Amino acid sequence: MSADADRREGAARIDRRQFFAGLGATSFGLLLAACGAKDEGTALPPAPATTERGVSPAATTEGPLKKGLAAGMYGGPVGFPGAERYQYPLDSEEGRAIAGLRRLRRDGKAPEKLLVQVTGSYQPQLATGFPEGAPSLVQLLEEETGIAIEFVDPDAGLQDNLRNASTRNGSFDLVGHYIAERGDLAEAGLLRPLDDFVEKYRPSWLDPVYGFAGGKPTVSLFTKYKGSFYSVPLDNDTQPYFYRGDLLDDVGEQAEFADRYGRELRFPLTWDEQAEVAEFFTRPDADPPLYGDVTAVGPYWCIVNWYERFVCSNERYFNDDGSANVDNEAGVRAFAELARSLEWHPPDALEYDFTGQWQLMGAGSGWGGGSYAGLVRFLPGNPEIDTANVGRHFRTDVMPGRVVDGGLVRRPVVDGNPTLGVNAFSPRERHEAAYLFLQWVGGARVHTWLAFNPAGHTDPQHIYSLDDPYLAAAYKPQRLGAFRNIAPRTAPPVTLKGGYPYADAVSEHAQKVLRKEQTPEQAAKALQDRWDRITEEQGVETQVAALETFFEAFPQITDPPDRELPVEEVSTAVS
Repeated sequence: MSADADRREGAARIDRRQFFAGLGATSFGLLLAACGAKDEGTALPPAPATTERGVSPAATTEGPLKKGLAAGMYGGPVGFPGAERYQYPLDSEEGRAIAGLRRLRRDGKAPEKLLVQVTGSYQPQLATGFPEGAPSLVQLLEEETGIAIEFVDPDAGLQDNLRNASTRNGSFDLVGHYIAERGDLAEAGLLRPLDDFVEKYRPSWLDPVYGFAGGKPTVSLFTKYKGSFYSVPLDNDTQPYFYRGDLLDDVGEQAEFADRYGRELRFPLTWDEQAEVAEFFTRPDADPPLYGDVTAVGPYWCIVNWYERFVCSNERYFNDDGSANVDNEAGVRAFAELARSLEWHPPDALEYDFTGQWQLMGAGSGWGGGSYAGLVRFLPGNPEIDTANVGRHFRTDVMPGRVVDGGLVRRPVVDGNPTLGVNAFSPRERHEAAYLFLQWVGGARVHTWLAFNPAGHTDPQHIYSLDDPYLAAAYKPQRLGAFRNIAPRTAPPVTLKGGYPYADAVSEHAQKVLRKEQTPEQAAKALQDRWDRITEEQGVETQVAALETFFEAFPQITDPPDRELPVEEVSTAVS
């Protein structure tokens, strides 16, 4: 494993997990306070008009599973204000999943316990009830189906799961992985294709109310490989751009910026505008020092930043024949912009990861940058990192982009994204129950309830989540509202077989550019050559066969140049 791969395994899986775990208790208290008030809330959107197939109400004898459910609801949590928003009728993705599990249990075709391989930082969110009076997700599942959840192998990584594939290890039911690992695990045979269950139980991934924010490209990004469904996401690790709204709104700053650059100060829509704003807010001699760009650019952390600067040129990483498509103007420019961005970073920018980035922002030493959405959820008001009390001023927006053929192309990119799939080597009779757990926990209503639980760091994925009052309390109204613009414009990292070697090569050459060991032109050429060798190593036919589905994950949305996207603030009122 390369040095960058070692850093990825350590930084992405351990430091991030430990960092969020350390924030959990404080953030839990903050969110409890934020959600304490009751007021008039928004009405529950209607259930989608669908025709039951696979599991029909007529095929069951169950009415509501418990007392306290809203009229017409079959299951879901009770016991806290607004709980009906997370309840589900029988003819819904969650209702079909629960009815299917109950039927399997009655027929002796479902286990008493499902063994779930899930990263340790996600376990508290699944196993802790929130708000006060609510059961946990695993308690609710057992209450409604009789099936318990046991967590296993919280630190399992790609190499562990490739060994599980080679030994045909069927001792657990659900495989935890990141989306960049999906191609490797599908090709290794560890992930079971889910097409038959998706057809039978009909998750609402494309529903206009309950579907993924982003529609078909997001479904491909989160769930598919080579035309088949393999995964259901637990998280949404798209990268919003966060910034200090108080500095952007300051009248004196606006006047000085206009004098210097001849235009109004606004959130940067393009990378050229971002360079000007970052330059303007870089003041190393201030007290505290202020830097205009604190995007993490060290080993591993620079990868997503390069991806974002590349794909917004309306380019894809590969050509149809599998050859790399990075030794071009877009690739050179992405490396060159990364190098120039060091002018607006702290002197130790190549040494800090995203935790250092958050600490800089909390100390009042950063204007903005790209990061995980959790920054605006866990940093503001947290005395451990919001040491300058500036978090209340944070806002988020879509990553800057470029004007291509008359349209503004803005493309945040996913980094990580914990996901679950069914272990193909577990006993076959357990597969259906394992999938139904995924459909239930990944359903819009249940996942929204999961996402606002402060015991973990799951971010919203569904259209239904984007006007949720509890999530608005967690992220704050402007920040959640921005997700409606960010999610549909999100592009993938490399999710083909060998996703990590491709990413490690980006990191290697980006670091050489940042340390002035290569020119951007040399780096683009070297990356092209390395990616072509990786494709040969992984198998050209294998990669070409996966490209059509991979390309489906690239969004097509463009915006009018020079027009800021409106952001609707989301109400925190809970009925």
